[in-house]
Amino acid sequence: MIKVLEKVKMEKMKPKKVIPYLAIILLVITGFIFFRYMDSWAGIQNDPPVSGDSKTTVEVRKAETLTILPTSTYDATLLAGEEGVVGAEVPGKVVQILFEEGEMVKKGTPLIVLDSQDLNDQLKATQAQLAAAQATLPKAEANIAISQRNYDNAKALYEAGAAAANDLSDAETALKVAQADLAALQANIGAAQSGVDRLQHSLAKLVIKAPAAGFVEDKNVAVGAYVAPGAPLAMVKNTSTIQAVIKIPQADAAKIKVGQKAKVRVSGDSQEYDGTVSYISAAASMASRTFMAKVEVPNKDNKLKAGIYANVDIVSGSEASVLVIPLKAVAGSEGSYYVFTDDNGVARRSAVTLGKTYDDQIEIKSGLTEGAAVICSNINVLQDGDLIVPAEQPTAPAEEQPLAATAGHPLAAVTELSLAAVTGQSLVAATEQGE
Repeated sequence: MIKVLEKVKMEKMKPKKVIPYLAIILLVITGFIFFRYMDSWAGIQNDPPVSGDSKTTVEVRKAETLTILPTSTYDATLLAGEEGVVGAEVPGKVVQILFEEGEMVKKGTPLIVLDSQDLNDQLKATQAQLAAAQATLPKAEANIAISQRNYDNAKALYEAGAAAANDLSDAETALKVAQADLAALQANIGAAQSGVDRLQHSLAKLVIKAPAAGFVEDKNVAVGAYVAPGAPLAMVKNTSTIQAVIKIPQADAAKIKVGQKAKVRVSGDSQEYDGTVSYISAAASMASRTFMAKVEVPNKDNKLKAGIYANVDIVSGSEASVLVIPLKAVAGSEGSYYVFTDDNGVARRSAVTLGKTYDDQIEIKSGLTEGAAVICSNINVLQDGDLIVPAEQPTAPAEEQPLAATAGHPLAAVTELSLAAVTGQSLVAATEQGE
């Protein structure tokens, strides 16, 4: 009987000991779950939205009009303003070269010396002939004087009847012979003098000089070589003035005149060079139906180099207004360019037709109107209809969510579970009372 009572007593005591332990375990589990949910909710609050309501921050600029002077642009080849061929006028052997290729020289600077031995020998012989002819000149002139006097005497005697006609004829013949001899001698003297002059001139040509001021290039001669007259031995190029040679199509021929101002641009050089149209051909090329023209460009510092390609802009009309946007706002490829515009916070894609560029802006021929809000950043990630926020209007801070949980909120279940854990002692007490 006593054992049965003790057993019943122990069974009544077990719930009183077990329930407090269960309450403690429940509190620990509840706390763990609560903090896990809090961390998850905080992450949700901090992560950027990924739904269709996400917004992209962009730079927005207005499409505006730009006043320009219409220009026509042409491809050009730059040539030296003046070029001269270094060549021999007389044949000869090269004995000395007085220049280095690329050297700057003045007009008339000696460049090449030819051997003068043969010409000097010829000159000496011709001078000797001249001297000999000149030495006989006094005698021939004296013969003329004597023959003239004899003729005059014979004529006077003949007219007086004191001399025969044969005497007068002989005197006349002697005079004519003396005159012929003198004329022949004078001709010989003249020929010898011409030979001397020619040889002296040739000797002067043995020193080949620069035909113009400029840089000596295209050297094609060596010491010891025999050169013929007219063969090009080098080139002298004066680049203090540059000629930009362009081809004007028939449609532009009436718009371009001699004297018009032009701008010359070279790839890799940010500077623009001022020029003037100096020449337009009178007839078009039969092959290309274009007119050749030259633009003269001052080049005193020799920044422009002959032989390279360039672009020439020539003003071809009066002032005009064009619609422009930043160049960085344009996306797409040839034939399918487009831009995005800000339509009250929504990105709208618009196809555009492009014109010329003006520094960091580009002309829009169609697709936009003045004042359109053009998006200039993140255009490669935008889609038509995306929500956007202009960079100059930062996004307003998100409203703080109330800490109190509401039905359906992830915190609601955590809060209810926590409250149940906190009231665990009441639950134990109710159980004990029920028992």
